[in-house]
Amino acid sequence: MGAIADRLKFTSAGTTAAELAYVKNFLKANHTTQDDVTIQGIIDDALAEADGVCHNPFTRLVLEITVTGAEVANMVSVHGITWELAEAADLEEHEIAIGASDELTAQAILDALTDTTYGMRNISGTRSGTTITLDWLVDQGEPIPAAEISEDELAVTYRQTTLDIPKDVGRWVLMLIERWYRQRGLGLRAESDKHLGSEQWDPIDYTPLAKHIKVIM
Repeated sequence: MGAIADRLKFTSAGTTAAELAYVKNFLKANHTTQDDVTIQGIIDDALAEADGVCHNPFTRLVLEITVTGAEVANMVSVHGITWELAEAADLEEHEIAIGASDELTAQAILDALTDTTYGMRNISGTRSGTTITLDWLVDQGEPIPAAEISEDELAVTYRQTTLDIPKDVGRWVLMLIERWYRQRGLGLRAESDKHLGSEQWDPIDYTPLAKHIKVIM
């Protein structure tokens, strides 16, 4: 299965039964066992169609900086700016006050990097213990560039994190489910999804998915 089939949920419960009930309510479908089987098949097909078009894992690399035994003059480069640890009493531009512990130093680094006045305004971050996690506020298509200078004390790594499936993808899947459900009810659906019978159907509009398509190399 692809990312959309695995992770797109219309309900907070996210169970198969809850998702099916949501779609049936959306379709105003009859609550019969036979209808359940039909609709579940359409749901699965629509999710597979979205995955087949997007080829998108919906993941992103986030930057992590781990502080271990930090000392004055330790440095790390983030987004083209070199930050250096220094004593709190004598700070200059792009210097960060070293803390009494690695956790306090990590918090000071996080505060400096995400400061909206002196830091980098398009970056957000969190801290867990001595590890800082940084990510773009708005996805830039590439991870935040960083480089280790003091490798042992300020270690730079990247971790892959999963993203929520965008809401516009969910809306598109629901519209496709509704289309295929109506076609099946009219005895019109075919593998090619062409214009059949007395009712005419426009080609499926894939435009809403365009910005989510990943090029396969």
